[in-house]
Amino acid sequence: MRKTLKIAALLLAIALIAAVGLFANSLVGNPVSKYLAERTAGAHLAENYPGTDYVIDSSGYNFKFGWYVVHVVSPGSPDTYFSITTDMWGNLVRDNFDDVLSGWNTARRLDGEYRALTDTVLTAQGFPYVTDIAFGTLEIYPHEALDSPDVPAYTLVQEELELDGIYDIRKLGAAAGHLVIYMDETERTSHRAAEIMLDLRAIFDAAGVPFRAMDLHLRPPRNDDGTRKGKSFHVMHFAYDDITEENLDARLEAAAGEQASEEKK
Repeated sequence: MRKTLKIAALLLAIALIAAVGLFANSLVGNPVSKYLAERTAGAHLAENYPGTDYVIDSSGYNFKFGWYVVHVVSPGSPDTYFSITTDMWGNLVRDNFDDVLSGWNTARRLDGEYRALTDTVLTAQGFPYVTDIAFGTLEIYPHEALDSPDVPAYTLVQEELELDGIYDIRKLGAAAGHLVIYMDETERTSHRAAEIMLDLRAIFDAAGVPFRAMDLHLRPPRNDDGTRKGKSFHVMHFAYDDITEENLDARLEAAAGEQASEEKK
């Protein structure tokens, strides 16, 4: 009887250890599968990208899909980086080298540079507005998206960007920079929006940070329970060149009305 109990206890302990191991593997992976993934990635690089300086930078486990992701970089190219994905047995799932060829990585780099530039204004100690969301982005889209009504006419074409190209980020900002600003305001009118927009244009001009268009969202301040009550006022993609004093409040009112009508369609 005691022997049977000992065997049962041992089997239970083994089962528990196995269960814990399987659970841990599902969350963080295991070193054997990581090794297999890196070995597969090395072979994939040698076969498909011979003669390049691509090297494995790091690898990790994607617990959502149970995949291993090996990150590859080129030391001589800031825009050449991609990942090779395998399953837990080291079988190749995919690589995303197309992000290099399509200009996606270059677009991300330039967008990050422009966002950092606009942050020098939006996060400056003397910036006069309290914002919930405030950032600058470059509007860059691939060819296939250009016909979408959500893509502004001033967008840059992703595939036309030069890999590792050195660009004047201020010139790109003037051509395709988009400011997105949300703030709480008790007065949410076209008149107040005009005041804020003119002030923001002056602030960005003084800082030498250009933009092509602005989204401005004036929202009701939050109540004690975190909710908002009341109408908001917002305009989107309002052109920098149109932010001038002459009839600005009326033009903002018209733009807000047109956009609201489009949103209802």
